[in-house]
Amino acid sequence: MKKSKKAAIIRSFVSYYRYDVPTFVADMLCAFVYAVGGLCYPMLSRPILNTYIPNGDTKHIIIFCAALLGVYIVRTLTDYFVCYYGHSMGVRMQARMRTDLFAHLQRLPYSYYDNTET
Repeated sequence: MKKSKKAAIIRSFVSYYRYDVPTFVADMLCAFVYAVGGLCYPMLSRPILNTYIPNGDTKHIIIFCAALLGVYIVRTLTDYFVCYYGHSMGVRMQARMRTDLFAHLQRLPYSYYDNTET
């Protein structure tokens, strides 16, 4: 496939995002926060395991466990947003693509259907 044809296909696909730009941006932001939240677990548990448990510092253990719980809640909420709103955005894009495809098929001449096997 030529480069210009690939670029045209990508451009036509990206054009379906224009109706859902705010949802797309929020979805990407939530996906980023979700990924960063996954990196926070080892960073928060390391001081608990290496410093606070051996020293018996229960105050800091509780604080860090609460922080871990907060990260878990944030990750759950962002995962919900990505799963629900991200996928509903994809469904809306598919519906628009199907509508455009159907309109294109309706505009084709009868000779196309006479010469094309299905």
